[in-house]
Amino acid sequence: MSVVSRPPNVRACRLCSAKTELRLGHIFPRFAVRYLKESSSTGYLKGLASGKREQETRRVHLLCESCEQLLSKDEKTFCERIFMPLHKENKNSFTYDKWLSRFLVGLHWKVLVSKADTYPDAAEAAYAKIEPEWRAFLLRQRADYGTSEFHLFLTDVVEDATSTVSPKLNWYMARAVDGTPTFSEAGQFGSYVKLLRVMSYAFITPRDPTKENWVGTQVGEQGTLAGPQTIKTESFWPLVESRVRALESAPATMTERQREKFEEMAMRDPEKFLKSESARVVLANRKLEQRMAAKYRRPIQMRGRDRNQPCPCGSGKKLKKCCGYAY
Repeated sequence: MSVVSRPPNVRACRLCSAKTELRLGHIFPRFAVRYLKESSSTGYLKGLASGKREQETRRVHLLCESCEQLLSKDEKTFCERIFMPLHKENKNSFTYDKWLSRFLVGLHWKVLVSKADTYPDAAEAAYAKIEPEWRAFLLRQRADYGTSEFHLFLTDVVEDATSTVSPKLNWYMARAVDGTPTFSEAGQFGSYVKLLRVMSYAFITPRDPTKENWVGTQVGEQGTLAGPQTIKTESFWPLVESRVRALESAPATMTERQREKFEEMAMRDPEKFLKSESARVVLANRKLEQRMAAKYRRPIQMRGRDRNQPCPCGSGKKLKKCCGYAY
């Protein structure tokens, strides 16, 4: 009997189709995951669905070594020229050329080809049609990526709102790493990716400017990304709101006792805590909650109330951490 040993995970590379050993790679760029952990007050990640603490985001065997290196070049350029200046220096104006298109196409391509769910037939057909176009563009086999339209929107914490908002909104806007294919009953298909303060959307079917009016966000072969960026939309913000609700409904990563210990730790070493992005978002969220409370909640009489009891506004928090926070 003869035994033939083969390297693990030998299969066709999803990009170049070469049969070889595939790398275990990230769907979302490693630099975003690394910065998320480094700028956190805990050093952990939180699973969007499970709520569990994690060390890494999802990884899959998708690319061969050469294709991994091919995409990593544009990831590195995006990190150095946009991602880190935005997050560390708070810059809001960036020049770019074709490397940004390649980065966005590669990012959205990974989201599409690694999707775990099955979508309606029309959506699957739309994804199957554009995927070879994106793949050929990434492999430098064609000069363009087809009829798709790519947008990049720079975001941050929300300071005010015209209606009540989710208590997890600012956590999602400033700290989430997320991505999914999208579809609507009206036959609109796309792909959505979020890397902390960077949102990107790819219109796979043509964008209707009367319903999706995006200003200052579209990425071409070269240009400048700068504010103000505005989006007047019928579908994009409802998509974002649905992703925020998913975060809101995820199980808590800390028990109440663990949370109290965490707050005690922050008080013992406030300098370290206040340097973290987590602290910045916590403070922004409290300001937003107070502003929303002043707008939409009835005044709560504090006299005679136990501040450790649930807040009567219905938020589920203790009174001292909700409407009673300012007293």
